[in-house]
Amino acid sequence: MVIVEEQSMAQLKLTEDLRPLADLSTQASEVVQQVHSSGRPLVLTREGRGVPVLLSVEAFENLQSLARQREMQRAVDDAVESMPSRCSP
Repeated sequence: MVIVEEQSMAQLKLTEDLRPLADLSTQASEVVQQVHSSGRPLVLTREGRGVPVLLSVEAFENLQSLARQREMQRAVDDAVESMPSRCSP
C-alpha cells in the first residue's frame, strides 16, 4: 500500500466566508482579496443558497493534485488486489 500525503485546505468559516453573489460584480477586488488573504474558500450565495465556491489558485491546484494521487492510489490498490495470492512453502 502506498501512503499519499494530503495537503489540507484551510477550514471554511461560515461566519466570514459567505458573501452574496452580487458582491462579485460590485466588489470584485475585495472578494478576490478575501480568498487570497484568508487562504480559505469563499461561498457566494444567491437567495441564501450557496452557488459557486471561489478558491485560490494554490488551493485549486492542491485539490487537483490530491485527486490525481487518489486515482493512482486506487489503481495501485486494485492491481495489488487482483494479483494471485502466493502461498508460502
